[in-house]
Amino acid sequence: MVDANDGAASTQDVKIAIVGGGLSGMSAAYTLKKAGVWANVYEASGATGGRCRNDYTDGYQFFMGAGSTEPQWETTFSYLHELGIDHLVNREAGEAGIGFVTKGQIHILQLGGSPADIMASLAKFLPSFPASVYVQGVRFLGLIGKYQKALDFKGGNFTALDELSDSSIYDWCQQNGYADLCTYVLDPLVSNMVCANSHMVSMGHVIMLFSLMTGMCTIKGGMGVISESIYEQVKDRVHLNTKVEEVVVEDGKVLGVKIDGELVEADHVIVALDAMRTLKLVPGLSQAQKDALASCNYSKVYYYQFGLEEPVEAIRHGAAFFAANEDNWLAGVSQSHEDEGKPIVLSQARIERFDDLAAMTEEERTAKIISETQRVLPDFPSNPKIVKNYKWDLAVNLEGPGQFKAVNDLKANHMDDVEGLHLAGDYQFLIASTEGSMDAGRRRAEEILQTMGVPVPTLRRPEPEPEAKKESGKLPVAIGAAAGAAAVAAIAIAASHKK
Repeated sequence: MVDANDGAASTQDVKIAIVGGGLSGMSAAYTLKKAGVWANVYEASGATGGRCRNDYTDGYQFFMGAGSTEPQWETTFSYLHELGIDHLVNREAGEAGIGFVTKGQIHILQLGGSPADIMASLAKFLPSFPASVYVQGVRFLGLIGKYQKALDFKGGNFTALDELSDSSIYDWCQQNGYADLCTYVLDPLVSNMVCANSHMVSMGHVIMLFSLMTGMCTIKGGMGVISESIYEQVKDRVHLNTKVEEVVVEDGKVLGVKIDGELVEADHVIVALDAMRTLKLVPGLSQAQKDALASCNYSKVYYYQFGLEEPVEAIRHGAAFFAANEDNWLAGVSQSHEDEGKPIVLSQARIERFDDLAAMTEEERTAKIISETQRVLPDFPSNPKIVKNYKWDLAVNLEGPGQFKAVNDLKANHMDDVEGLHLAGDYQFLIASTEGSMDAGRRRAEEILQTMGVPVPTLRRPEPEPEAKKESGKLPVAIGAAAGAAAVAAIAIAASHKK
């Protein structure tokens, strides 16, 4: 089935199948290929990239998944460098404006420019939240600091979060005096980050998010450019429109994959899918593996994108997120490509409105999203040039209450329960992210290389860039004397850019 590349004779008889051509599957195939080992990738749809790919229409580039990432991610930035596409990274994106929508109005907080500009923007922004949000924000930053000290990032020990991982953000905030912070900041954060709400995501996820985040970068063309570039490297062994019906396991050992009723033998099978589809596709999982995957849940979303003739000034170079206590249909609106003559406005529906939108016709649904967008962007056109609706029934892993401990047990004790089976899903990472998908695929491929006695390729990340001299400096420096304002600004920065 698989012949090794570059004359690596010891690998020629090893048969490897990868189920799923999303970011995780592409990452696994790329890692193996770099080591001179080929694998067959089976993708049920007609394109790779999964929930993170691009759609090109009339000169517009719509990204169907994440458009940003964070500079601390090892796999992401190594791939960008190795594939020669790191010039697409915009490291100054964290200085864009961010807005929160309260009472139907967008309140923008400017994060770039001179300290005077930032302070002027802050003065206008502060009244948009109740004073209690700022008080709770200061306390919350102290809480983050407490857990950052308790987490062992070098050793990979995160058991300090066990006490938070069984509580939802909403429940924990209600019980501990952070109700307004949840409504105005934390709920909008998770609504835009994982297409969910504060009832569905664990408090441990939020603490880990703030603990890991070191900044924000956008990628021109979105994260889909990584999967597109990897596809060019491995496309000779990618089988599109090829549905795997079952990963066949017998007596605790993988035999291969079933396609069109026939067994395709494999010594190793990497299942690079979400937890829900993995459960259905691999009936031979151990009970411990099934229990861990069953702890995982996913959000669902209608994700509209509109190609416009002219940019919308109200959110130029920025985004706006909606408070949870109002009758909103949208979680957030943002804009991209406004300087390239092909501006795109993105309107993401709230998960609570998913079933209502699903009951509408496509025409009714589009009209509703446009009217809701116009509520906060009055100059948004009633008839956009291009309308794209990306519906995801399994959008983002929620990392809900109970998953943290269940998946940690899976990773520590049960990844090898089935010989030759390698689980590589987004659910295995510390927080929901594209890095998590690529990291899981890479690590499973490395495990196979180690069993084969093949050297594992080293990730090649670019040399750190020298600190750029900026007029504005960091936002907390500019407003360091205002502790309450600094707290919310720091939270807002993280909320706006984690996708």
